[in-house]
Amino acid sequence: MAAGAIKYGQSQLDISDEMNVDTDRERYEADRAKDLKLAGTQGIDAALKEKKLDALLFPAATGYAIAAKPGYPP
Repeated sequence: MAAGAIKYGQSQLDISDEMNVDTDRERYEADRAKDLKLAGTQGIDAALKEKKLDALLFPAATGYAIAAKPGYPP
C-alpha cells in the first residue's frame, strides 16, 4: 500500500474525485435504482419473504455492503 493511502475504500474515493455531479447524475440515478432493486426488493427482501426469515446473518463484516446499498441498518 502506498504511503498515505487510505486502506479501505480508496478506489471509491478515487472514482468520486472523477465524477461530475451534473453530467453523471443520470448514471448515478440508474445505479442507485439497480442497487435498490437487486439488493433490496429482489435480494434481501425476497430472501426474507421466500424463506420466512426475520434476519440474515453474514460472516464477519462481509455482508454489510449488501444491506447498505438499499439503506438497511447494520
